[in-house]
Amino acid sequence: MTILEPFENLTKRSCSVNLEQILLQIFPVPADFYSCMANTEKLFEKAQKMLLKQKFDAAFEIFRELLVYEPGNEAVLLNLADLSYRLERKDDYLRFHRLLADLYMEHKVLPKAIATCQKILKTTPQDIPTLARLALLLKQSGKTSEAIDAFRKASVAYRRNQNVAQALECLQHRADLDPDSLDAQTELAEVACETGNPALGASALMRAGKIARKNGMEERWAEMADRAHRLDPSNKAAGIAAAEVCLARGRAREAALLLEPLSLAAPDDLKVLELLCRAYLSSREFGKAEPLCLRLYQTNPETISLAEQLIRGLLSNGEKARAFELLGAIKEQMCLGQGMKNEFLALAEQVYHADENNLEILELLPPLYNEFNRESDLRLALARLFNLYLASERYDKAADTLESILDVDPYGIAHSDRLLNLEGHIDNVWYRNIAARISVPGLGLSSTSGLSQEQNGEPKSGPPAALDDLIVEAEICHRYNLTSKLMDVLQRIDRHYPGAHITHASLSELYEMSGFEPAPFENPAEVGASTSETVPQPAPYEELGKISSIAMLIHRQGTPERVLSTAAEQLGTLVGASRCWISIGRRGSDPITAEYIAAGLTPSDPQAALTVCSLLAELVGIGPEGWTVDRVASVKQLEPISSQLHQLGIFSFVAVPLIDKEQLEGILLLEQCQAPRRWTEGEKVLARSVASQVAIAIHSTRLRRLVRSLAGTDLSTGLLPRSVYLDCLLAEARRAEEQSRPLSVCLMEPSGAARLSRTYGNLEMQSYIRRVGGIVSSRVRQNDIAIRYGSCTFALCLPDTPLADSRPLIENLQSQLCQVKIDSVVSPDFCAVAGELFFGMGFDAVDAVTEVINRLEGSMETMRKQPGGRILLSTFAG
Repeated sequence: MTILEPFENLTKRSCSVNLEQILLQIFPVPADFYSCMANTEKLFEKAQKMLLKQKFDAAFEIFRELLVYEPGNEAVLLNLADLSYRLERKDDYLRFHRLLADLYMEHKVLPKAIATCQKILKTTPQDIPTLARLALLLKQSGKTSEAIDAFRKASVAYRRNQNVAQALECLQHRADLDPDSLDAQTELAEVACETGNPALGASALMRAGKIARKNGMEERWAEMADRAHRLDPSNKAAGIAAAEVCLARGRAREAALLLEPLSLAAPDDLKVLELLCRAYLSSREFGKAEPLCLRLYQTNPETISLAEQLIRGLLSNGEKARAFELLGAIKEQMCLGQGMKNEFLALAEQVYHADENNLEILELLPPLYNEFNRESDLRLALARLFNLYLASERYDKAADTLESILDVDPYGIAHSDRLLNLEGHIDNVWYRNIAARISVPGLGLSSTSGLSQEQNGEPKSGPPAALDDLIVEAEICHRYNLTSKLMDVLQRIDRHYPGAHITHASLSELYEMSGFEPAPFENPAEVGASTSETVPQPAPYEELGKISSIAMLIHRQGTPERVLSTAAEQLGTLVGASRCWISIGRRGSDPITAEYIAAGLTPSDPQAALTVCSLLAELVGIGPEGWTVDRVASVKQLEPISSQLHQLGIFSFVAVPLIDKEQLEGILLLEQCQAPRRWTEGEKVLARSVASQVAIAIHSTRLRRLVRSLAGTDLSTGLLPRSVYLDCLLAEARRAEEQSRPLSVCLMEPSGAARLSRTYGNLEMQSYIRRVGGIVSSRVRQNDIAIRYGSCTFALCLPDTPLADSRPLIENLQSQLCQVKIDSVVSPDFCAVAGELFFGMGFDAVDAVTEVINRLEGSMETMRKQPGGRILLSTFAG
């Protein structure tokens, strides 16, 4: 609709509006109304003449008459309003502007309606209905801030005039427009209470409380939640909030009373159930909390903390059986469904420590310890499990546990004593098989010979059981009232470890509770010396005691090369050999070799060493004993390689085969170069044991590589996919922490990757990334892990690499990648960020890996904003 300005185009009319009833009340219709309608044209002409002659009174009357005939004519209303202003008729001025505002609102011409209302308010600022109308128009036109201010002013004016109902309506509009305003919601609640509307007041208070809590005003939130619940007890949200306040203030029972009816009314409301469960736990009503805990955990596994709290509460309450039942109820979902085996293990340990004689809970621990490679905990759990089985006379179970102990620690010094306790209680064949595993190869000593000596009243020649194991065994005997067995164990402790009760408080308590009198002992500082005098140990046991530590180091290595180098260095250093050469690889394949060289010697010639090892492998075969030569010059079988032996300067050697599944895989060679040497029996045993551990470790690393390959590869690049990124980092982090080795991680991508993708398109970029992936795969070190992290991003896991040493590796790879071209011209630079895992006190692999992932992604976002192939080394700032 075209709006006409005052005094112009008066002969033109606009379409009429439905204001006739209003105008007829102001201006009654003359009797000759219909006969006069034909004369409107003349009236417009007449009004125009009056205006030109500046006869405004006459013009005003003519326009009033025209308004009766055409009440929706905007031009007529505009002229009447303008003439009222000229004639200083304030009431008419306001009346005609209000009619104009009604006309504009009816036709939804909001800008002109707003302008008209503003003109009215400029003349009469206290016109509250117009102010409210203006606020509504501003809201409809999307002018939020102006509308909020107008509603605020209108509500203040209405409240000043005691018109609370209208004030409440304005405040509701204001609260809708400004939902994050604490003042708006609070004022709405106050006015709602004044008007006797508690439901609206409670809702407004809840919204105000939510805003206060979001801004950190906990006390004010608590006050508003409590007041909202008192205003409207039927408001569910207010009831839940009031219960939260009670829980926060330590009024758990009061919170439970508030939540119980809500849970009955809405039995599927998880939030209500969780709060009710917390209330029961806080008030130590564990019987009521248990079904809620289980239901919540099955519905939402993230509520596992409630189950943990319940288990701890049951344990503190002495209800160990119920705690164990609850642990069993959540085991399957926690371990298999969520993969939270570590958390489950921590819970199981808490239950176990509350009752260390509980066989059922102790049986859960060894498999978990084994899975997480916690060898020391595994050995301790198996030892205690063995003693518990023994005390409860479950000898078959005890024998199974002993075999598990032998799998974990084949060279432990307490195995013979454990086997002695099984004699006569298990099948003889089984007994002999276990005894054979405990036997010491090459020494003519076995657990069975030691047992027969003890039965004949002779002292056993092997070393005594470890003191800690004996103390654990004594504690179990005391708890199960096995008096005769307890006295026997205490006598053994006193015989093998005289004076140990002086430095071990637990042993002293056992002596006192059982009434055992230890033998007099004057000098506790010489306990170790007297022990060695009481029980003489053959020299070979010194070497045997070191096999376990060497085996542990070997099995921690991630690649065959590191397995061989670690074994060669450890064994060569331990026996004081001139060299230790290890070669592995079947015929027809390139062997992997490693060599330890003593100070002052030169490295072996590779070809000569391989020739010597090849012949020795044929001579030794797959016999586990190997071949020892104290003087090579006197052995005729070595004549074919005499020149090589002379070149290498070998006078004596011990050669041991590396055997895997009855197949000869390689050979381990201890060399003495300065002069002939007579190798001791213990050194031979040590070499054979290390050789067997090397063969096992090599097989394990190959299996690990196979498992890694089964994870699949990215089809475009041949690298590992993004899905294995977290698992690889966690595994390497745990290995690095166990070995006290550094671990670095790197992210690389072409500089301006997003721009390149837009420029060249998806197909061209995929071809380029495929070529880049091939170079990454071929250039990384054998022990490094390369992963396609994103569409254009690659991740590198760099074991045994400090952050400072990662830069040369990255620069080398960067220089190779920069030579790859997208087309015949463009070869993008590569930017990279690298970080090192932080291994500090209380190290947790998940936390450390999460921290470095977030740190690298943040750094890469920074690098993407900077041009060029830069390298950023990110350090841990915590």
